[in-house]
Amino acid sequence: MSNVLTHRFTSPKLDGPDATQIQPSAWNDGHRFIGGANGDVLTRSTADATYGAVWAPPEGWVTYTPTWWVNGVVNALGAHQWLRPAYHRRGDAVWYQLLLLTGATAIPAGNWAFSTPTTHQGMLSSGTGLLRFGTTEYPLFPSHANMTDRCVLRIMTTNFLLTDLTATVPVTVSSGTLVEIRGTYQV
Repeated sequence: MSNVLTHRFTSPKLDGPDATQIQPSAWNDGHRFIGGANGDVLTRSTADATYGAVWAPPEGWVTYTPTWWVNGVVNALGAHQWLRPAYHRRGDAVWYQLLLLTGATAIPAGNWAFSTPTTHQGMLSSGTGLLRFGTTEYPLFPSHANMTDRCVLRIMTTNFLLTDLTATVPVTVSSGTLVEIRGTYQV
């Protein structure tokens, strides 16, 4: 990885024999960042009297790589693919959007769940979704009930009961099916 932050002035001097002194090579080297969480940004904060900066979640839409669970087990994507998965965080509120395009490999049987970008407070229903099969669209209901890291996708049956989305419910999913999930939750 290239240096992400260095001094503007580069010292042309060679290192000296005294290893207890700061050497020109140390001055020219990149800075190391510690602390924060994956995806955080270093931002100015007057609340930090010592350094004047803190690690914070980014604002604006940020891409992330979701995990796909089938029957509670992580499933490899295979030929299936994510299209533009992203989230936006403001304070403790997170908005997310996922789009899964099924490919030519076998569609996994069982109930489907997808990871959210950060952990959250469990909620009964926190979003909307759509299964687009050919020209037919089926509304989905993402649920975070009793989970802090994912949402389970549910579909409403003709007798108005919610049931888990699977490779055969509400229809037999084939290659080229789009599954769209959007939602919000509290961190």
